[in-house]
Amino acid sequence: MLANLGNRPYMVSRGYIRYVHPMLGEIHTTPFSSRSTYAHVVEYGPEGPVRIESMFPLGESGTILMDETGAPIFDPNFFSMAPLFDTFTHRTFPLFD
Repeated sequence: MLANLGNRPYMVSRGYIRYVHPMLGEIHTTPFSSRSTYAHVVEYGPEGPVRIESMFPLGESGTILMDETGAPIFDPNFFSMAPLFDTFTHRTFPLFD
């Protein structure tokens, strides 16, 4: 049956999402999957939120500075979320009282 269906999404190489800066070129890649680039999930109980999770591509800051030689200096949080986003892992978000 699968042979009759031909190439399906699960039978094709996923490829990568490429993050390309206009001056620096490719700065990161993420395995491709059909998903949003930002996700925020809130689970509610009778008294309000009981769990919050979120997912960002790359990180919390997009700041790129240059050193005296013109080499890029990425903000410490530029890639801070990439390990979670690349593996499609949600991060725990603190609840507010």
